[in-house]
Amino acid sequence: MTAAVDLAMLEWEEGARRLAALDLTARRRAVVETVAAELEAEIVRRIGQTFDLAHAADAHAAIEARATLGKTLLEPKMNAR
Repeated sequence: MTAAVDLAMLEWEEGARRLAALDLTARRRAVVETVAAELEAEIVRRIGQTFDLAHAADAHAAIEARATLGKTLLEPKMNAR
């Protein structure tokens, strides 16, 4: 693993540990506050690149090569009927 991956895992594990330490009411409050922040666009998701679903292998290769920034989005082609 790279240092960035290690750090991300540590942050995730720490967040999970802290959430698990909360009682059920506090956990629910934390989840509700996170969802509310997303709905109010306080949490921004960065989509760095998109690939057609047919090119999923290319998307995975780019991710594995660490040639991506932000999230990688796979989009299915919508066929007009």
